[in-house]
Formats: sequence, structure tokens, C-alpha cells
Amino acid sequence: MIYDNHSIENRIIYASDLAIIGLIISELKTEGMDIIVLGDFNTDFDRNCEYTNMLEEFLNKNNLIPADRLNQQLVNYTYKSKSKSSWIDHVICDSNNSNIQNINIIENLQNRSDHNPITLETPRISEITAGLNKLETMILKFRNETSKDKIKLQATALINEISSHLINATIKTKNEFMNKKRKKRRIGDLKYKIWWDKIIQEIHNKLIDKYIAYRKSSFAYEPGKEYKEAKREFRLRKRLNIKLKRNKSLRTLDHLLRLDKDMFWKKVRQLSSKKNTVDI
Repeated sequence: MIYDNHSIENRIIYASDLAIIGLIISELKTEGMDIIVLGDFNTDFDRNCEYTNMLEEFLNKNNLIPADRLNQQLVNYTYKSKSKSSWIDHVICDSNNSNIQNINIIENLQNRSDHNPITLETPRISEITAGLNKLETMILKFRNETSKDKIKLQATALINEISSHLINATIKTKNEFMNKKRKKRRIGDLKYKIWWDKIIQEIHNKLIDKYIAYRKSSFAYEPGKEYKEAKREFRLRKRLNIKLKRNKSLRTLDHLLRLDKDMFWKKVRQLSSKKNTVDI
């Protein structure tokens, strides 16, 4: 998640990312899947700030909990710099999930990252056992290697293999999401956000495609720039859709923009005569 530099732009991005994650979680829950979200949320629950408030609201709204905070940790931080340490990486899951156990923050002097790893135990899924076995074999070779040159090569291969699994998982999740959206909504299905429509769905699909390309490029500058632009487009459309739902006059104008020019200006003159105002 994006870091907190106290700017409005970053806070909007943070809130937008949480909204997207929440939508995906809701879709997965309708399929009866267990939810586990792991990563850098860039906020510490012990500190009172805007990011913490947004994350806590997100967890309460989706009936989720920070499982890494349930038990006392021997190491109580996941990020450390020269001036401070903080617990900003978390394991998020359903409040009634009993499959996740033994969550531990690990501190290792050989770790060259500024973040500590978090380990956990959960039942394996048969579909991904083959991929896990391959990763375990590569990790075993990596641990037993003593040559610096070979360690570098094996570390690169291991990171590429992990990235490949993450990209494939993202693509599979996107495909499942699209298949679900194509089906006609039945009674009891997910009730979507009032601002979600066909246009923002297309923008969201573009956003996912840009993220996958960004990830495949090993986070290169140009794909990253395109990904940020796609996120900006998504946020702008979301704000517009919310205003369209709240403002009847603005909603009418948006509808008329899709009609022929003569009909559009005819309706604009009618609205002007009623002295309606539109605040965009």
C-alpha cells in the first residue's frame, strides 16, 4: 500500500486501494473461499493517524481482523529504519477463520530487507501443491549453496518463480471475477456499490491489466507510470459516479451527453431556466 506522506492524493489512493481489495474479498466470499490478505499496509495500529482509521474501518466493514495482532509477538515490529521501528505489515483474515495458526514476526541478521518477514501455518490447497514443491526444492538448493555467484543466480530464479506464481494468481482471480460479473445477478448475490457501473468496470479491468504489466516488468518506470495513470482514472470516475448518484441534475446531464447534440442543448436550456446548479 502507498506510504503516508500526509498528502490528500496519497490518502485517496490508499482509500481507493482498500475499496478495490474489499470488492475482490466480497466476490471471493460469495464463492465460499477463505480470505487471507498479507502485506505492507503502511500503518501501525498503535499510532493514531488517518491510514489507521481507514484500515480499521475497512476491517470492521468487511468483518476482518489483523490476525498477527491477536497474540503477543517476540518481535513487535516489521519495519525498521535508523530513526524508528513500526508494525506496518499485517496478516488480514476473516474474524471466524481458525485455519491460520502460529503467526510470527521473524528477525534475522541475514535479512537484507528493511522489513521483517512474517510466517504462518495454514492447510495446503491441493491445486497448488505442485508449485509449492517446486519452490521448496529451489529454496533447499539456495540454502545449501556456498558460491556467491550461484547464490545470486539461484536467488534471481527463485524470485522470478515466486513472481510468476503471484502473476498467475492475479490473472486467475481477474478471470474468476469477470466470469462472476457476466452472470445475471440472482437474489442473495453480492450487492455492488452504488457507484459501480459498466464504465467503471471497464476502467477497473484496465487497471488490473496495467498492474499485471507493471509486475511483469519488475516494476519498471514506464509501466509504473501507466499503472498510476490507470489508478487516477479509476478514482476520478468513482468520484464522478458518486456525484451522479447524489445530484439529480448532474445525472441528467451525464445521460444527455450520450444523446444527440440538439436534444442535449434543448435539455440544458430547460435546466438553465429552472436555475438548477451543478457542483462538480
